[in-house]
Amino acid sequence: MTNYTTRSAKDFLDQPIEVLKLSDEFKEVAQINHFQTLSEMIELPIEVLGKMEQFNHRIMAEYISFMEENGFGHMIEN
Repeated sequence: MTNYTTRSAKDFLDQPIEVLKLSDEFKEVAQINHFQTLSEMIELPIEVLGKMEQFNHRIMAEYISFMEENGFGHMIEN
């Protein structure tokens, strides 16, 4: 697990989703739902994200896995 300082965490989460190592499907769903960065996504609880257009179980699993792998799993609201 990677540890980030507050500044580097903000920098990471504020990167455009399109440049992150996420699937094309994830990037498309993010675009459909008007998310440009992960920092925008972490503002919403999981149950809200799960009700958004095309935000299915596969996309949810990818989101959670990516956040955990990069040391930000604790930032996801239940």
